[in-house]
Amino acid sequence: MAAGARARARRVRRPRGGYATRRRREVETLVLVLFVLNVFVWFVVPQWSGRALAVVASVLVAPVLYTFMFRRP
Repeated sequence: MAAGARARARRVRRPRGGYATRRRREVETLVLVLFVLNVFVWFVVPQWSGRALAVVASVLVAPVLYTFMFRRP
């Protein structure tokens, strides 16, 4: 029982380095952009199929969009 309590008490920490912070900010920005686009589609497109297609497309396009937004020369 004590081992289980110790395992639950252990905190998981995120990496704090400069690269990790920049990467986290980039991913958060990408998620925010995709969320705003999906909200826009939600209000513009009345069909559920169109809304579902937008969600699936945003998941599939996310890596490409990340590359275009944050590519470094």
